[in-house]
Amino acid sequence: MKKLFLLCATFLWISATAQNNIPVNDTLRYFFYKQLYKLAPTTSTTAHPYFKSVAPVTGAGPFTHVGSVFKNKDAALKIYGLEAKVLSPPIVVSGPGVGGVKFRLYLCNVVNGLPVLPAIDSISAAVSATQPIQYGVNAGGTFTAGPRTVSGDFAVLGRCVSQMNGDTVNFLRTAGHTATSTSAPAPAYKFGEGLGVVRNAGVFYKTTAYNHPAFGPGTDYEFCVAPMVSFTLQVSDIQSPTQEGACAYEVFTNTNTSSPEFTNPQFNFNEFFRKFRPFHPSAAITTSFTADSVLTWDLGDGSPIFYLSSGIDTIHLAYVGGNCNNFFTGFVDGRHKQSIYNINAPTILASHAFTNSCVWCGYPDGINESEWLANSKTYPNPTTGKTTISGLLGDNTISVYNMMGDLISKVTTKENSMLIDLASQPQGAYLIRISDSGNNSKRVKLIRE
Repeated sequence: MKKLFLLCATFLWISATAQNNIPVNDTLRYFFYKQLYKLAPTTSTTAHPYFKSVAPVTGAGPFTHVGSVFKNKDAALKIYGLEAKVLSPPIVVSGPGVGGVKFRLYLCNVVNGLPVLPAIDSISAAVSATQPIQYGVNAGGTFTAGPRTVSGDFAVLGRCVSQMNGDTVNFLRTAGHTATSTSAPAPAYKFGEGLGVVRNAGVFYKTTAYNHPAFGPGTDYEFCVAPMVSFTLQVSDIQSPTQEGACAYEVFTNTNTSSPEFTNPQFNFNEFFRKFRPFHPSAAITTSFTADSVLTWDLGDGSPIFYLSSGIDTIHLAYVGGNCNNFFTGFVDGRHKQSIYNINAPTILASHAFTNSCVWCGYPDGINESEWLANSKTYPNPTTGKTTISGLLGDNTISVYNMMGDLISKVTTKENSMLIDLASQPQGAYLIRISDSGNNSKRVKLIRE
């Protein structure tokens, strides 16, 4: 019997790097939005929890700074100012005063998840004592010396700096709880992320399960502060080079290298929406807002569009090649929803096209593809979950890979048919590799609908 073998195919990846860099100036009031989305209408812009930051004078208590941590993977993120959501008017013992009750906001580095002083920079602000009661008043400003560049995680802190005993600035906060609560919290309250911080008697603590009378056991408060950020969005990726010796239906890789802000829910409202949905249907902030994808790949060969998982900034995308002797135009798309003063601002779209192809080198001794594949069949394909491989001879090992190149299952069988169950797997393309005892193998691209 003539031994069958397949000569190589060449798969060409052309590097894709977007040329359309897009500058963005934006401030996402992350924690304020999260509070509204998760708890509305129980909590809204007319009823929002807050923390009383009192004047740092005799008898003011041990708490000084309160704030929140921002996760950041941008090596050169520019922050040009700070702001906080506060309750207006403040509690004023000294009278209305000129300029209201003063407070200060601080930009700090983070070490081991906690802020460190001295601050990178700070700004002064005030809350008017003459306005009617308002929840969610924006107060803050820009740095006097211009934008500051940060690398890695950072924190924004607030502190009342009035010198009049009893003056209070009420910083809005979230009402998040964790599973460490003394009583089991309702699911709607389980949205704290351990990002809230307080400074008590000169020491910083996370508010997660912070057992203090001012917070209570099991709480996970986060404070509604925000950086004013400036960054450049760029869509780019690194595709695997020409694969010599690799056959069609083999796995190739595509690594995302786009701007980290695309996948950071604290800077991109698209990612925020994906992370915290479903939101309460009565959340007024969702008016006229349509969630867009953050990062997607369309490989151009008819495969389903691949969505980058929420919160992941770099991933290996396994492409199962097929339909040889054709060139395909694919696209990497990145969408960023602006939120500066208006979360319904237009979406920024950065897109870049790339080209790939898969070329058969042919079969030896006049053997064609139909003869090579004749011994076994895979059906149905596409499938909604289960598919059968029939016509197997002798000992065979059947391996199933997903689009990321992960091995889903591997089974050795002597049977002439085998059932593959992908019902618990997500939709998309899969690679089935069938290998016999003589190290001959073939590959089948299977679509899970």
